[in-house]
Amino acid sequence: MDSSFPGHHETTTKQNMDSSFPGRHETTTKQNMDSSFPGRHETTTKQNMDSSFPGNHETTTKQNMDSSFPGRHETTTKQNMDSSFPGRHGTTTKQNMDSSFPGHHETIKKQNMDSSFPGHHETTTKQNMDSSFPGRHETTTKQNIDSSFPGNHET
Repeated sequence: MDSSFPGHHETTTKQNMDSSFPGRHETTTKQNMDSSFPGRHETTTKQNMDSSFPGNHETTTKQNMDSSFPGRHETTTKQNMDSSFPGRHGTTTKQNMDSSFPGHHETIKKQNMDSSFPGHHETTTKQNMDSSFPGRHETTTKQNIDSSFPGNHET
């Protein structure tokens, strides 16, 4: 659109694949309204697959409004599958609002299936609000089905 008017829109998308690390992807999308107005948006998504650890995934999404305003959001999700223990899963999601405000959220979910005991399951979910407030929650659920005793269940 005409740049002399505040309705100027520009969208740029970059996709970067690091040839030295085959599983690394980065996509950046910028949407720029007129720079005299605080309607600037930038979203960056990084997806990293560590080729040395096939089950390691990390995705980071940053959404940045105008930096003069506290509308900054960042979400990081890590998913780790421990290749040495096939049944172990860990997912960490962090959501960060502007650090000058106590809107920090962190959710950690671990799921462990002990491969040496096929019926052994453990799920731990932690939800952490800002540490200056007592809104911290942790839930652990264990489910044990003893394969040597078919009728033995523990929850």
